[in-house]
Amino acid sequence: AQPLVAGATFGVCVFLFMRLVVLPLSAFPYPIVFRPLATVLDGLSHMFLFGLPIALAARKASAR
Repeated sequence: AQPLVAGATFGVCVFLFMRLVVLPLSAFPYPIVFRPLATVLDGLSHMFLFGLPIALAARKASAR
Protein backbone atom coordinates (compact mmCIF):
# COMPACT_ATOMS: atom_id res chain seq x y z
CA ALA A 1 0.00 0.00 0.00
CA GLN A 2 2.88 2.37 0.71
CA PRO A 3 4.33 2.38 -2.86
CA LEU A 4 0.84 3.06 -4.21
CA VAL A 5 0.44 6.15 -2.02
CA ALA A 6 4.03 7.32 -2.58
CA GLY A 7 3.80 6.76 -6.34
CA ALA A 8 0.47 8.57 -6.65
CA THR A 9 1.77 11.47 -4.55
CA PHE A 10 4.96 11.70 -6.60
CA GLY A 11 2.95 11.60 -9.83
CA VAL A 12 0.70 14.44 -8.64
CA CYS A 13 3.72 16.52 -7.61
CA VAL A 14 5.40 16.03 -10.99
CA PHE A 15 2.13 16.84 -12.76
CA LEU A 16 1.62 20.06 -10.78
CA PHE A 17 5.22 21.14 -11.33
CA MET A 18 4.91 20.54 -15.07
CA ARG A 19 1.57 22.33 -15.36
CA LEU A 20 2.33 25.28 -13.09
CA VAL A 21 6.05 25.88 -13.76
CA VAL A 22 7.43 24.16 -16.86
CA LEU A 23 4.55 24.68 -19.29
CA PRO A 24 3.99 28.39 -18.55
CA LEU A 25 7.72 29.10 -18.84
CA SER A 26 8.09 27.13 -22.06
CA ALA A 27 5.01 28.67 -23.69
CA PHE A 28 5.79 32.27 -22.75
CA PRO A 29 4.32 34.71 -23.91
CA TYR A 30 1.34 32.55 -24.94
CA PRO A 31 -1.27 31.68 -22.28
CA ILE A 32 -1.78 28.10 -21.13
CA VAL A 33 -5.36 26.81 -21.28
CA PHE A 34 -6.50 24.16 -18.79
CA ARG A 35 -9.36 22.01 -20.03
CA PRO A 36 -11.00 20.11 -17.13
CA LEU A 37 -11.22 16.65 -18.73
CA ALA A 38 -7.72 16.79 -20.20
CA THR A 39 -6.30 18.03 -16.89
CA VAL A 40 -7.92 15.20 -14.93
CA LEU A 41 -6.77 12.57 -17.43
CA ASP A 42 -3.23 13.99 -17.46
CA GLY A 43 -3.18 13.94 -13.65
CA LEU A 44 -4.35 10.34 -13.51
CA SER A 45 -1.83 9.26 -16.12
CA HIS A 46 0.99 10.90 -14.15
CA MET A 47 -0.19 9.14 -10.99
CA PHE A 48 -0.51 5.63 -12.42
CA LEU A 49 1.72 5.55 -15.51
CA PHE A 50 4.60 7.64 -14.17
CA GLY A 51 4.60 7.80 -10.36
CA LEU A 52 3.50 4.25 -9.56
CA PRO A 53 6.09 2.43 -11.75
CA ILE A 54 8.85 4.61 -10.30
CA ALA A 55 7.72 3.85 -6.73
CA LEU A 56 7.53 0.12 -7.43
CA ALA A 57 10.96 0.11 -9.09
CA ALA A 58 12.43 2.05 -6.16
CA ARG A 59 10.94 -0.46 -3.70
CA LYS A 60 12.35 -3.39 -5.68
CA ALA A 61 15.78 -1.76 -5.96
CA SER A 62 15.92 -0.93 -2.24
CA ALA A 63 15.00 -4.50 -1.25
CA ARG A 64 18.25 -5.87 -2.75
